[in-house]
Amino acid sequence: GFRMNLFNIGVDGQYRLAAMMAALVGASVTLPGPLHIALIVVVAMLVGAFWAGIAGFLKTTRGVSEVVSTIMLNSIATALVAWLILPKNFGEQPAGSNNLTTGEIAESGWFPGLPMGDGAGEIYGFTFVAAGCGLLYWFVLNR
Repeated sequence: GFRMNLFNIGVDGQYRLAAMMAALVGASVTLPGPLHIALIVVVAMLVGAFWAGIAGFLKTTRGVSEVVSTIMLNSIATALVAWLILPKNFGEQPAGSNNLTTGEIAESGWFPGLPMGDGAGEIYGFTFVAAGCGLLYWFVLNR
């Protein structure tokens, strides 16, 4: 984006909506481990790309500033997530709690972590995926 003089301030909305939709899909299906994880990740990628694509479409067809449109899309995404999480729509509210959830994602949808030892917890597995993507991104930008 920086090479094309574009600035995307809408990552927050893209992330929120993608995470929400991925959680809803992940909680609604039970598949074999790698397939379940892949489905959740692909849903998040597609939803985030679609939400970013709205700003791109507005920029190319109407000349709308991507800064302004992505800030507005952040608010719309936040409102949409708030609506989706309502128990009357797709959310769940555990008994005796004020928290709203998307429902439990089956263990087959959990990305494995790296154990740190006795009682020390674990490093979330996607940490390594994120580091690898960051290195790949750096390589592509600086080749």
